[in-house]
Amino acid sequence: MIVAAYDRIRKGKNVVEPDKSLSHSANFLLQLNGTKPSSTAERALDIALILHADHELNASTFAARVTAATLSDMHSAITSAIGALKGRCTEGRMKPYSRFCKRLIAPRPIRSYI
Repeated sequence: MIVAAYDRIRKGKNVVEPDKSLSHSANFLLQLNGTKPSSTAERALDIALILHADHELNASTFAARVTAATLSDMHSAITSAIGALKGRCTEGRMKPYSRFCKRLIAPRPIRSYI
């Protein structure tokens, strides 16, 4: 809501107070535009915020950050990230890494991997 208030202030408009009966998305649009948003606009922002939150910090990155934040070693953080990638909810994302790692097992000059 700070962003909406800042935008209005920089445009020389009055700050709009939130309406406690509205959702987070609807309130943001209300405070940004000064009018109650349509249900379509509210839903569109809801979806955009959910997608942004879901894709901004994926499970493996989150797992690695949590492990590192406990002041554990980096090997454990990387292992946590790989473990998260292996989960059923991230189906398919681990396959390219698995193929790459299997190629590394075969004894060949490093330049062939680059």
